Amino acid sequence: MNNIKWLGALRIYALLLVLIYHFFRSILPGGFIGVDIFFTLSGYLTTASIVLEFSGNGIFNPLAFFKRRFFRIFPPLLLCILFSLPFTLMLSPDFTVNIGRQLASALGFVTNYFEIINGGSYEAQMLPHLFLHTWFLSVEVQLYIIWAILCSLITLALALPYRSNPQKSTAVLKAMLFVFSAAAAVFSYLRMQALFAGTADPSAAYFDTGARAFSFLLGAAAGSIFPGAISKSITESSMLAKIIAALMVLITALAAAALALMALNLEFTGESAYRYGFALASLLTVILIQSVRILDALTPGIQEPLAITVPAKLSYNIYLFHWPLFNVFFFAGWARNVAFWNSGFAAIAALALSAAFSALVFYGIEPLFRLRLPFTNLDSLFLRRFGYAVIILFVIAALPLNGVVFAHAPEISSLEEELNTGYLYQDTDEIEQLQHLTGAINGSPLILSGTPGALQNNTSAGNTADMGRFELSALTISFNEEGILAGVTIIGDSVTLGARRYLAQTIPDCHVDAEGSRQFAQGYDLINALQNNDSLREYVVVALGTNANENSFSYIDRIAGDLPDGHRLIFVTPFNASMNETWITYKILQYLRKTPDRFPYVTVADWAEAIGKQPRLLGSDKVHIGGNPTAISLYTNCIIDALNIAGAKPAK
Repeated sequence: MNNIKWLGALRIYALLLVLIYHFFRSILPGGFIGVDIFFTLSGYLTTASIVLEFSGNGIFNPLAFFKRRFFRIFPPLLLCILFSLPFTLMLSPDFTVNIGRQLASALGFVTNYFEIINGGSYEAQMLPHLFLHTWFLSVEVQLYIIWAILCSLITLALALPYRSNPQKSTAVLKAMLFVFSAAAAVFSYLRMQALFAGTADPSAAYFDTGARAFSFLLGAAAGSIFPGAISKSITESSMLAKIIAALMVLITALAAAALALMALNLEFTGESAYRYGFALASLLTVILIQSVRILDALTPGIQEPLAITVPAKLSYNIYLFHWPLFNVFFFAGWARNVAFWNSGFAAIAALALSAAFSALVFYGIEPLFRLRLPFTNLDSLFLRRFGYAVIILFVIAALPLNGVVFAHAPEISSLEEELNTGYLYQDTDEIEQLQHLTGAINGSPLILSGTPGALQNNTSAGNTADMGRFELSALTISFNEEGILAGVTIIGDSVTLGARRYLAQTIPDCHVDAEGSRQFAQGYDLINALQNNDSLREYVVVALGTNANENSFSYIDRIAGDLPDGHRLIFVTPFNASMNETWITYKILQYLRKTPDRFPYVTVADWAEAIGKQPRLLGSDKVHIGGNPTAISLYTNCIIDALNIAGAKPAK
């Protein structure tokens, strides 16, 4: 199977799509389809090798197949973990929470289901798992096992007929594999449609083996019909060969361009990716495979250059190393105020180290797993000894550093601790408020009187570190003519939860309801519930957007449009230091800034602008406050300033 020229170029193309997507998502938001190219290519090569093995000797040996796959897949994965994990010492310990389970999932090839089960946990959404990318490897290994067992059963059934008629038995095998893989691909595609919901987290549809199998199966269908290289080139007419070669080059260029166009326009959470994007990418890959096979036959005198063969051999190892190393450099804190430079620096550093580690592993260490000496192709004894010394040095250094990482890995992240603390204070305040309103403590609720817009603070945006000096006069608002409860209702997500205690203590007659993973749809329902219970206060602050999705825009309008008369609405803009203009969070941010143009009673508390000037105040995920007193004070100031502006406006 390795004698088909230019397939290496297809591997490199797929890898480039994935790398650009991970490094510069704003440039190539749909680069994740590179994974589908890998899946399809893998299905083709696996099935083609099975068909060729059976056609040659009438048997398929699954144990030999598993052995080959194991020695190609497992050693680089193990070494990737060994060499990349020590770099996490440059990061916050939050990144190594549950590191044991992450590694067990990766080495057990079940990362995809680990992410489905744990991806809903809020801290997992904010802090990327360092070995998240091994989900692809997990799906592939699971498909290898299932497909090899199935093919083994079919070939066993055809082993006896093969002895009398090898050609017919091979034809039957091809037909059976084609029919089964094509039918299974349809069911797999339908499973993805069933798991995907345009307004929900698409993790299940993206990670599930059954939902992603159709890419592999489409490649398998092609491999069953057109296995291996074309044995005979077209020699009858040199002009005909040139015409066909030119046509294949054109088809290859068009298919590659179509994939690039898809990578430029698809989005991970977008419906189009799941409805047709993944399937179309796989079909285009099948076309590329076939055009490459024909080009291989038409160019017998041309050798594939080292510029393709070497990167193609290292592509799997580079894929393994790039993700953990990129996250290390991206989140290490360098130049956090200049996001593109930070991404660029992280990309260059990660790619350089990934290439170096990949070469070391592929040429220097992997042969040892096969009981072979590495660097045997080097004529210089000095270079061979130098290579051995480098291997020994890296292994000796990596082992104790991995031990340090495990020893210092916390049980829970600071974000999770922040959320748990926020929930604890919120529950306590709810109990105290219930007692207060029922007269259990003070006999009657506190009703403040006066004029709107009297919130004040004496802490400037540039000097917010000393929370003890933060003072606030009484919020002097009364029941309005409609009998609306005085004060402020704040409905927020996990970012608000981090500042909840200070908000409640600082803003008089303030009720804060914050919850992790809350979206605008849930905020809308909560506002309606509070209104129905006559407990929605005059000033309504909606601090959501961290968990926005495509449905959020309509719910923003519904929140503003359905706000009861007599109320004032404040939207707090979301912020993520890693976001760019393609992120839904960024789009929501811009949308919220324009809402006062359509709804005069709406005010914007621009948290994104305030914290965007000093994002280092945020936690390790570049989103949450992380317990920083200065950030908490800045967040509170931002809402207070907006309340003052809202108080000077007429209510709805």
